[in-house]
Amino acid sequence: RLSGLDYHEERGTLLGLLASGAGVVEFGTAGKHLRTYGGTLGEGPGEVQRITAYAATPSRVALLDSGNGKVLVHDRKAKLLAEFSLQRRYLAIAMREDDGYLLMPGKESNAFDVYAADGGFLRSIGDASSFPSPTTATAAAEMGAPICQGCELMTLGDSLLVVASPESSAMSVYDMEGHLVSKFNFAREGSVISRWMEADQPYTEQAQSDAGPNTTVFK
Repeated sequence: RLSGLDYHEERGTLLGLLASGAGVVEFGTAGKHLRTYGGTLGEGPGEVQRITAYAATPSRVALLDSGNGKVLVHDRKAKLLAEFSLQRRYLAIAMREDDGYLLMPGKESNAFDVYAADGGFLRSIGDASSFPSPTTATAAAEMGAPICQGCELMTLGDSLLVVASPESSAMSVYDMEGHLVSKFNFAREGSVISRWMEADQPYTEQAQSDAGPNTTVFK
């Protein structure tokens, strides 16, 4: 069972995180299993305990193993290239064009921590208060929860970072140095969403009619 699924257009494959947290699996679009990144449970080298997030480029897949507090980096044939320990607990990971890594949230009240390609900690950047659903550092410490609980991190090309909060229907966009570029609140921009839904309504009604009464059409 998978807890999420992503399509990677440059390779024409699907990546999904196993709900058990044991690994990330890769499939062809026809459904054939190609390989598994991670998959061996344990606390030793190359082993994982609980993968909570991952990031992928055409050449690498990085696994965030929150259970062991480390990152494992594989090539796209699932060969382990490197692993390194982390200084603190993180929610999400992204990869930089220079082969380094961004992890979220950063220490104290920063948005991101930057790690070098060899796993060495470099610096903290950005302001966590600009997250789409921020929790103050004090409140997070009191609750034992990370800042921006439930947020997801992704890259847009090689120049932008997006932090999305499905729970609050909002997202924040940053440059690669952690500077806030823009914020978008889908709930606040309800009129825009309503117009999109109104424009799509004839198509969804037709799809429902074609599919039959016992079929759900996702909008």
